[in-house]
Amino acid sequence: MAEIETKRDDIRQLRGVHLFHNDMSNCSQRVRLALCVKGVAYESHPIDLQKHENLTPEFRALNPKAVVPVLVHDGRTYIESNDIVAYVEDMFDDPLFWPDDAERRAITQDLLARSADLQSSLKLLTYEFLLKPVAKRNAAKVQAKQAPIKDTARERFIRDFASRDGFSFAQITAATTAVKAAFDHLEDLLSQSPFLKGADFGLADISWLPNVHRALAMKYPLAGFPKVAEWYQSARKRRCFREAIIDFEPAPVVLFMKAYAAYRALRGTGISAFK
Repeated sequence: MAEIETKRDDIRQLRGVHLFHNDMSNCSQRVRLALCVKGVAYESHPIDLQKHENLTPEFRALNPKAVVPVLVHDGRTYIESNDIVAYVEDMFDDPLFWPDDAERRAITQDLLARSADLQSSLKLLTYEFLLKPVAKRNAAKVQAKQAPIKDTARERFIRDFASRDGFSFAQITAATTAVKAAFDHLEDLLSQSPFLKGADFGLADISWLPNVHRALAMKYPLAGFPKVAEWYQSARKRRCFREAIIDFEPAPVVLFMKAYAAYRALRGTGISAFK
């Protein structure tokens, strides 16, 4: 469980459930979805990533990694979205989602880990296929503001992205290959049952739905994954999918991402071109 000790006294004094999150962050979407499905009320603390509020000294005192989401429960601070999802499951027991049998529980834990492992690839693809025009303009500012964090991987990511040529063909292809491998695994599981862990909607579905949602925003083709497509379309009809994901997405941002993804596809440089 990714509990950390915050440096902020005001955070330690908070009572109840507080979520520091961003509207478009797929990791934030995952936690909001879990809270909604579990029926947990929380106080919302939006963090504007476009204004780099996650890089301010105040936020870094809350989470030194300077990423969202952050969950605070009765003054205790938790980070890493999949760990937060598991924490919410353990602390709020109605309804229960952990499978009863050890084998299914192990499958769920493996799927949560796989979801977390895919995040770096999804981040790269998000910058490349959804945010590139805007993010490129802000890259130098981000580099300067994130310098105090001392995160080598993060520094390398922004440096590569901000370079004249941007991410290399090899980097983009490696990321799309990781997505395909992940979706192959989901397709196999969903060929055996309607949900990722069996007959019922559960933690694995909560964890993976934002990933598929993000991939589709990039126009990632699901033609080869009919079971994944069916599962996703069914999940979109759920009230909590709408309330935790769709309702938070600003219309101008969604329109921009759709337009840019379509532009890349029209030019033959969309995500389908990298296999």
